[in-house]
Amino acid sequence: MCTLKLYKATSFWARLRGLHAYNGLSPHTGLYIAPCRAIHTIGLSYPIDVVFLDKYHRVLAQRHHLAPWRLACCPVGAAVVELPGGYCDAHPDFRQAIYAALTST
Repeated sequence: MCTLKLYKATSFWARLRGLHAYNGLSPHTGLYIAPCRAIHTIGLSYPIDVVFLDKYHRVLAQRHHLAPWRLACCPVGAAVVELPGGYCDAHPDFRQAIYAALTST
């Protein structure tokens, strides 16, 4: 399993900026947004993988290769992890990688 690095967006302004605050995502990097039940890719120029989590960091739903100018939501979600498009397909252990990244010190 490759080590996944997650940037965290937990303040209002960080969540509002989302991925727009970064110049794309490197292969093993993602953005954790909490609290969050819905995201958009408006203004992004690349697809992303979206993983919705509950408050215990368990996967509730996922959207692979979400294209630019789209919306995704999970009404019972507590947080979202945004990853480079294709990450989940390329890394079948993405659930464990996300959990490890969120629980590491």
